Amino acid sequence: MHSPRPQTTPSTGRCLSGLRRQGHPEGSKSLHHALSNRRSRIAAPYTIGPYGRVTLHQARAAALKIFAARTEGRDPAAEKQQARRRLVADRIEDVIELFIREHVSNNRSAREISRLLRREVIPHWGRRSIHEIGKRHIIELVTEIAARGTPSAANKLLKVLKTFFTWCVGRAIIDLSPAKAVAAPAREKARERMLDDDELARIIRAARQMNGPYGAIVEFLALTGQRREEVAQLIWEEIDLKSRIWTIPASRTKNAKTHIVHVSRGALAVLMRMPKLGSFVFSFTGTKPAKGGSTVVPSLRRVRLHADDVTVIRNT
Repeated sequence: MHSPRPQTTPSTGRCLSGLRRQGHPEGSKSLHHALSNRRSRIAAPYTIGPYGRVTLHQARAAALKIFAARTEGRDPAAEKQQARRRLVADRIEDVIELFIREHVSNNRSAREISRLLRREVIPHWGRRSIHEIGKRHIIELVTEIAARGTPSAANKLLKVLKTFFTWCVGRAIIDLSPAKAVAAPAREKARERMLDDDELARIIRAARQMNGPYGAIVEFLALTGQRREEVAQLIWEEIDLKSRIWTIPASRTKNAKTHIVHVSRGALAVLMRMPKLGSFVFSFTGTKPAKGGSTVVPSLRRVRLHADDVTVIRNT
């Protein structure tokens, strides 16, 4: 036994040709616009919306747009299906992982950027399509992070998101970046704290009590004033022990320019104490640099130092 076919009748009142009201067996009704196919001469119905919730005025306006698109040689039904597919494709989680793999991995701050995206963005938007994300979503996310009392983290995330969405535009994943006009959620204050001579001497003495390469890293930081990553990833080839010159290549500097550091006798003494196990100076094996972060914090605590004490060394 065949189910009854939906009945289609022209909508009442003056309207654009092709606008129809269709009744369904279960009693519901919907508004359609019949699109004639030039080759087959068969009307292809385009669903505008449920009858009652979509007014005739709205339906006529939609029908005009459909008619205009058809006149231009476009297929509104196919465009509608493509838009629906886009809403379930290009999940944020997948696009972010692609971004990390193809773009972030070449960045000096790859680990930090990847951690920020995976910790803050994926849990919030991961399963959503990138096409759903608008300016408001970005503002809400960075504002929430700033409200935790971490304005610098919020500003940093916004900067990463702007780079991410710009990359997506370049890859033709989206047409426009929703982060383009978003202002920084907080105004950061420049670091003002500096160590006095007694504090600096205390740090150097404490560093000499630390086991492994970590103490040498902290002492070398205090004696050169260079950045942590630049010191931690120092290799023997960059050091001219005879002339006491350290040449940091552009690939390892923040401003991407070669940097020359004149090494003091005290800093040179730190280097001379390090065993040459391989390419890296501050290393357990010589094949890779000693990692900082959570690994070094316990060592700092054992000698009554705080991570902030090490961070502020460069300002001194």
